[in-house]
Amino acid sequence: ITHITPLAQPGHFVSASIDGFLHLFSVVDACFESLKIFKLHSAPVTDLAISKSKRYFVTASLDKTAKVFTAGTVEVLRVWRFEEVPEAVCIIDDPMVSADVLVLVSFRDIHGLSVHKLSSEAKDDPEYVIDTNQTVILKMCFSEIHKRLFVFAEPNLLSLDIHTLLKEQAFTPLKTLELPGTPGALCLSNNEQMLAFTASDHIIRIINTSNLKPIKRYDETFMFYERLVEAGKMERLVLDTKWRVEVELQRSPYAGCQ
Repeated sequence: ITHITPLAQPGHFVSASIDGFLHLFSVVDACFESLKIFKLHSAPVTDLAISKSKRYFVTASLDKTAKVFTAGTVEVLRVWRFEEVPEAVCIIDDPMVSADVLVLVSFRDIHGLSVHKLSSEAKDDPEYVIDTNQTVILKMCFSEIHKRLFVFAEPNLLSLDIHTLLKEQAFTPLKTLELPGTPGALCLSNNEQMLAFTASDHIIRIINTSNLKPIKRYDETFMFYERLVEAGKMERLVLDTKWRVEVELQRSPYAGCQ
């Protein structure tokens, strides 16, 4: 599994995997139930995002396509084919932003943000492309309440006003947070007051969406080391020593926000 996102029904999720499959499943009272499995891409999925309305979700893949589906029936509504590999996608279903459903696409080797309309008759061409000022966008998520687009643009997490971005086509960050390593996952809480993200330092950080200030963090370093021990790539004695040092340096899971 490379990506996972919750659906509208409580306890229901959709995941994407390296083999190009999408998997609908439920987890209720710690019981896992597989609902549907679909082969939707011919290569690994690079991103998966769902609209705030939970009506649509969009995927991007190494097969150089982005696809929009209905969240309930997983019916394919739109397919875009590109010359480059799409890195990140975001779907905006907000009438206060646009009368049409918008899909934003970034690419691995292009410093730009491609904007597509779901109902557009144009086959693959975007409505327009926003210059991202020599920045490659690695991940995106949209806050309907705050009207902000949060993006991973290594080495930073950026907060952008969606109206300025789309109407003025100006890539002007409102706030910037320097990341502690290579960006990983990025997601909003249901009430959109908190943003969670990961980086290559194996720590899950939760921040305030308004000011990007830290709220809490969870250190996964110990679990990462445990996996190395299980794989035979680290001695147990070395693990115990590293963990004692990290506790002394207040980098344990109990250290709170640093």
